[in-house]
Amino acid sequence: MSAQYKKTKSISLVGIFILSLMVAMVTTVSPVSAINETTSGTISGTETWTGVHNLDGDLVIAGGAKLIINAGTTINVPADKIYQH
Repeated sequence: MSAQYKKTKSISLVGIFILSLMVAMVTTVSPVSAINETTSGTISGTETWTGVHNLDGDLVIAGGAKLIINAGTTINVPADKIYQH
């Protein structure tokens, strides 16, 4: 085997290794998850509420998003922010 062939083979293997690492990192990205973070605005990922949660404005849960409210959670909504028909 020539030295040039060995060098090309080594560079190719390193390239394949780096490419496989990049593909693995991109395909294993998990959805965003937050705990007791959104007090107003839009929830676009997965959020879990537990304990006491204080809202301070309008809250929208985007399509495909999840809001998980654990048992025993207290949600405080200011009186002037309650939506009524």
